[in-house]
Amino acid sequence: MGGATDFNLPPPANNDHYLSVAEVTEFVGKATQKYSSITRYSTMVEDVQNLPQGGVRLLLLWENAEGTDTWYEEDFDHVIVATGHNSVPRVPKIPGLGAWRGGLQHSSTWRSGEEFKEKNILVIGTSESAIDLVLESLPHVKGDIHVSQRTPHPRYPNVFDRPCVKVVTTIDHFTEDAIHLHDGSVLRGIDVVVFATGYFYTYPFLSNVRPPVGPGGHRVPGLYQHIFDVHNPNTIAFVGVVNASLTWLTWEKSAFLVALRDVQEAWEADRLAEKGEVMFHILDLPYERVLFFDELNELAAEYLQQESADETLLRGFPFEFILALIASRPTKLRKYGLLKDVGGRGVIGPAIPGNHSRIVRLQVTRF
Repeated sequence: MGGATDFNLPPPANNDHYLSVAEVTEFVGKATQKYSSITRYSTMVEDVQNLPQGGVRLLLLWENAEGTDTWYEEDFDHVIVATGHNSVPRVPKIPGLGAWRGGLQHSSTWRSGEEFKEKNILVIGTSESAIDLVLESLPHVKGDIHVSQRTPHPRYPNVFDRPCVKVVTTIDHFTEDAIHLHDGSVLRGIDVVVFATGYFYTYPFLSNVRPPVGPGGHRVPGLYQHIFDVHNPNTIAFVGVVNASLTWLTWEKSAFLVALRDVQEAWEADRLAEKGEVMFHILDLPYERVLFFDELNELAAEYLQQESADETLLRGFPFEFILALIASRPTKLRKYGLLKDVGGRGVIGPAIPGNHSRIVRLQVTRF
């Protein structure tokens, strides 16, 4: 489901339903070898400046093999920012965190449940990272795993309803050896606190050419369709900002749309009013993914006028993926050890109290 037009992931080994990190890493490494002649490694972009005559000047840092650095400048016509959004861990500001004597870790550095062998851990967060971390650590930890969450997972709200997992409320403050919760209870004897709290969007190398990210690092301001930079429409575009399923397919479509620009500021304002800062780049519900996918097709309609146009790039939304996603839900439930499907937001199934269904009419463009 993560494949692109000519970049399709292999089936998982051992008849598993999910690829391992090692399998994905190996595949991507091999698939990108054919681009090695145009790829510059060990090089970081430290600064970007717009040039009066057009184009941009990059300040680059090359890390030499002998451990020294070489600084130099180079001019380009355009910059495509494709650094993703899972690089700078988000750790919430909680009073007293600096006084805490126990261990602190972010899920970005976690690799195996064995890391917490014979330890008491508190996991903060609700996302897939928190789920994987809790389920894989259960056989190794000492005692119960405590999970502090503000709200349940939107699609698997009962995933932590199991033995040896205790869901607690949010944290009010830390002391040296205790964690005080907002309901007045206190956790003691915790060895490690693990933050599964997501990541910041951050682009320090663009500080001279565009505004900083929004409050809390949740949103990149001035992006139309999560791609086009309204502040630098002739020089800068983004690929890979949007956070959704079908990511590789979406990245591929975004890559050949970066030259388009129109009604960008209005789109951003409407999106911000509807979704807010935190959810701005997240396509949370299935209908949003369908609409976004086909909106990109509409924007790229002029691409079909080219003799070299690849029609497979502009195919309609692959509904078979949604059908496969729905069909795979029982498998995901088994992976999470859930015997009962209680539904969730964006899921076909029982409604969760307080959630309200939304009927959306989809006009799908097919090419």
